[in-house]
Amino acid sequence: MKICIKCQLPKENDQFYPNRGHRDGLQSYCKPCDNAKTKLWQETNHDKANAIQARYRRTHLEEIRVRGRRASSVWHHTNREKILPKMRQRAKLYRKQHIEVMRAKNRLYRISHPDKRRDGHEIRRARIKNSPIVEKVDRQAIYERDNGKCHLCKRRVSRRTFTLDHLIPLSRNGNHVSQNLAVAHRSCNEQRGAGYIPAQLRLLP
Repeated sequence: MKICIKCQLPKENDQFYPNRGHRDGLQSYCKPCDNAKTKLWQETNHDKANAIQARYRRTHLEEIRVRGRRASSVWHHTNREKILPKMRQRAKLYRKQHIEVMRAKNRLYRISHPDKRRDGHEIRRARIKNSPIVEKVDRQAIYERDNGKCHLCKRRVSRRTFTLDHLIPLSRNGNHVSQNLAVAHRSCNEQRGAGYIPAQLRLLP
């Protein structure tokens, strides 16, 4: 316990700011009194207060950014249900007002990220087929795993044109996971069809 010299009230130690210059390591004023004193000084010394704040911001820029991002993240997490409708409405309005810009960005993204576009298409297709398990897969990792060879004809496949074949077809409740996918030529994949499971297919562990 400590008595504030301003309001003369006994308060717990956590109600005082730390001050290493004092014997007990605490300010003489309690937090409310100290805040009121600081606020009064800032109002009467506006230019000095602004200069001090500006100097602090310059010397602690990264710390302020981290603290702001953390506070923003916590606020958004605790107010998620409140802000989601507003965010969706704002995004919808932006897309409506900038429809040509959005189309151009989408076209550029599809051209720059063909694998991601194909991945999205395969995931949607698997969900439409009611696949029991649908996971995000790495096309290039599967290509490397299979050494760039078609699992049906055993010949090399171009990295730009290869397709992924479901060993157990989606129509037979196959999963959309890496273990159930293999590299194949588009022509081999289409000729195989989805109605049966050829005996020569190897199921990966």
